[in-house]
Amino acid sequence: MILYDSNRIGGIGTACAIGKVVSGVLEPYSIINIAPENSTVNTRTLEYDNESIEKAMPGSFVSIKVNDLSYRDIYSG
Repeated sequence: MILYDSNRIGGIGTACAIGKVVSGVLEPYSIINIAPENSTVNTRTLEYDNESIEKAMPGSFVSIKVNDLSYRDIYSG
């Protein structure tokens, strides 16, 4: 997944990464690796146009909500 942006959701301590799925299938509660920090996190939810989705296929632009990671630790690229 290529990340384009990140932000935080105030009040609930969740980081949100926005990007494009390049290969594979991404689903809620998947374990992903965030580089270059090399952090392993669980995806909480996947969203497309502010609606929850069950899976993201290659080519999909999605936002991912993750816990236990600051939005400052997520870089685009």
